[in-house]
Amino acid sequence: MRVLRLSIVYPLFITAFWVPLVIGLNITACTSASLAAFTADPNLVTFYGQDGMPTTDLTQAWGISYDSCKVLCTVPEPFNWNFFSECMTSWLIPWLALAAQLPFETIDKRSNFMVMLLAIGSPALITYSLSLTILNARWINQKFRQVKENLDEEEYPQQAKALTAARSILIESQHIPIQIINGPDREISQLVVIAENSAWWTRLLDMVQKTKRGWTYSLYSQVSWVFVAQLLTIIDFFNTKSQSTTVGVGLAINCLWVWMIPITLGWVYVGTQTSAGSIKEALGNVTVPILGDRKNIRGRCVGIRDRSIYGDAAMLPGYRHDRDPSWRTYSTAGQREVDHERKGSLEIEIISSGSSGESRTLGSEKQSHAAIKYHPTDCGTFFGLSIAGCELEAGPIFNYARIWSHTNAVKHVAEAFHWSVVRQGHTALNRREWNEKNQSQNLDGSPEEMSAYTSKDWEDVPNLLIHGDAPWSAIINMFSAGLIAILMQWATTGSAIIIAYNTPVVGLGCNSGSYLLFGVLATLSWLTLVFSSYLSHRWSLLREGGNLQRNSMLGPTAVLTRLIGKTLAVLNAVWILLACIFQFTGTYDTCWCNSCALDVIRRPGWVALFASPAQIADQSSAAWIGGACLSIVVTLVITAWIFLSRGDEIFEENSQ
Repeated sequence: MRVLRLSIVYPLFITAFWVPLVIGLNITACTSASLAAFTADPNLVTFYGQDGMPTTDLTQAWGISYDSCKVLCTVPEPFNWNFFSECMTSWLIPWLALAAQLPFETIDKRSNFMVMLLAIGSPALITYSLSLTILNARWINQKFRQVKENLDEEEYPQQAKALTAARSILIESQHIPIQIINGPDREISQLVVIAENSAWWTRLLDMVQKTKRGWTYSLYSQVSWVFVAQLLTIIDFFNTKSQSTTVGVGLAINCLWVWMIPITLGWVYVGTQTSAGSIKEALGNVTVPILGDRKNIRGRCVGIRDRSIYGDAAMLPGYRHDRDPSWRTYSTAGQREVDHERKGSLEIEIISSGSSGESRTLGSEKQSHAAIKYHPTDCGTFFGLSIAGCELEAGPIFNYARIWSHTNAVKHVAEAFHWSVVRQGHTALNRREWNEKNQSQNLDGSPEEMSAYTSKDWEDVPNLLIHGDAPWSAIINMFSAGLIAILMQWATTGSAIIIAYNTPVVGLGCNSGSYLLFGVLATLSWLTLVFSSYLSHRWSLLREGGNLQRNSMLGPTAVLTRLIGKTLAVLNAVWILLACIFQFTGTYDTCWCNSCALDVIRRPGWVALFASPAQIADQSSAAWIGGACLSIVVTLVITAWIFLSRGDEIFEENSQ
């Protein structure tokens, strides 16, 4: 509700200070002055016809030249509050109210507000994250389907349940940065191999499903409000054919904002959580039946870890990252302090429970794996700003930045299940022959043996890398998601440009120019942030592998490009809100704007004065209908794609 209030109050707050400064063009006074000047001396005024060419026939004249307008049209138009409020409530306020249904689920209110600005300032960005989330979910379904093909579900029902739950958990956890942990206890290996631990997977999924955002009455009501409000106002304006320029303005604004409907519905369908810490809470509360020689472990994350941090990624550009090697994680289940100490080649992680006051060293053995050189909490900074950035920031809109780490996490889990499934029935732990008579002994062994059992080369891998090179399928998904983002951005923005550009006076004016600038900045912001996330990924990958050069510019460049991308999105969000408000306050109703002075091809421009609303509507109707149809058709196609592309049926289909 706080975001809803901000999304509505913020533009009205701006308007309250802007309205007293507005001076519009008084069309009536300008028309009278033009006719009087023409009567006194025909050479004082240059008339233009419907085709935009000069004419001396007053009966065919639609307007006057820009130069004549500057001289003759000096009487300002008083601000019309009734007209402004009617247009705002009809065309803009419903969309701002719907912004409250965008996916937030970040760590605090400031971050939620920042997410709203990013989404409004760059629809391409949030569309890209949604499309990538859908395609990644489809890839996960395909990946686990391949594992399921080798599993005898009747003989191993517990592992079948664990496999199904693991696949759903990985799909539902895309809105947070996760890490798959093996560690000293070989946690993920034990969770996969030990049959009793299948209950951990199913219980975790149940807890995650309970906190999943659902289809609410507030969502239905706000989407319905937008749909009905736009439908009624369009019908009303077309029936009356009054204030024809407002029809074009209203249609253009509708086309500009219509992306919010499929994006809002799409995120609810794909699946997001009600809060940033819900999965972290579930991981800490679910009980692990068996972990080594201990039973019923609860109160800490096992096998999967939420790496979300408080950082600059969700704050206003320039917010400093005040993190150090000792840090306190946030958790809705209870606060826990995690301290990290480095002694030579030893990595010691101590978790102190805030409720019991007990502490236990989880790992103190020497590791030779390259991953020991990099600790996930030591994310690195540049001038106090996090290099990892958006990857470690909770929230669905940042899914684009963790495609590489999440893909790697899926590969770790899928590979563990794959080799466990393939070897069951043939080979026991430690490469022993499978014992059909006493099957309980087949998977009985040490955590190290379980780790080797779930790896391709029978190697015990205590440290699983967080980052890795994306498979070709993920790269293809990135390009596919990019195409959908471009299509959504420019089908909606382009429709608004078409409508504004072709409404007399035809040409690039303040209205169409505002939309064009918005589209360009939104696209640049998206591309810059995606490029920044790739640089952050490469920096993390090299550092985790111990191959990062001391003077590498990857980190600084990642931070700078992220700041640029976010700044562009924030400024663009403010700009498009102001641009929409300007059209109802008379700010754009000047000689310069009305003559489409931005259009260098069609200069010199002219200002429409004598054309009736019906004449303007008749000439513009083809562009209005075409632009509206373009945005509606594209959004319907993308909506259908969203609801048909997650790929759950791929995994759920019965094995042949």
